[in-house]
Amino acid sequence: MRGGMAAHPLPLASTVPTMLVVGDADPVTEGRDEAAAALGAELVVLPKRNHVTTLSARGFKQAALPFLEDAVRV
Repeated sequence: MRGGMAAHPLPLASTVPTMLVVGDADPVTEGRDEAAAALGAELVVLPKRNHVTTLSARGFKQAALPFLEDAVRV
């Protein structure tokens, strides 16, 4: 049975380029591997980050900016 993010009630299938960025200390992201697989998304796990600190992390920006640049070219 799917749990956490993968158990989200909305359909996860998408053709839109998608990236999930999560902190490894965030309990909300349980099921993140399954959710990323269902979306066909790239998954980035930031060390020592939680639900609040992930967005302010340098690693978030380092992952998101190249991803967004590539997505614009699609």
